[in-house]
Amino acid sequence: MSSPQTPDSALRLLRVIWAAMLLGIIALAGLALTFAGGQPNNADAAFDIDRIQIGLLIGMVVTVALAHVIRLQIYKRHWRDYAILPQGYFLGNLILFALLEGFIVLNLVMMLVAHQAAALALPAAIMLVLFVINFPTGSMMFSNRRLS
Repeated sequence: MSSPQTPDSALRLLRVIWAAMLLGIIALAGLALTFAGGQPNNADAAFDIDRIQIGLLIGMVVTVALAHVIRLQIYKRHWRDYAILPQGYFLGNLILFALLEGFIVLNLVMMLVAHQAAALALPAAIMLVLFVINFPTGSMMFSNRRLS
């Protein structure tokens, strides 16, 4: 699959991908919240929830920072005449979405493994909000005015 060549096609395709990823996250979150509420099957498996929480929070901060830095670097390479080329907008946002969704999936899997839905839900919820906030509007592709 090649990158979209026009701003409208890039925006349309990116919105479809964003919606599909969001539906997948919601479905997985529903499963995780349903099955992570019980006690662990193995009594010998003791999870240090505090360490997992701290690890997830640190991972969340690093993932958000890294995802936005990568997106901005891609934007910088595709910056032409006060706007981002459609290929750069598409690629930058796709990588951002993948990194955010990857962390959410990791968090939901940790909830399932540790059987601790309530204790581990906060990082996934924060990342889900960030994912929703990053809905592709295309504004960076349609900037046609100079900032002074």
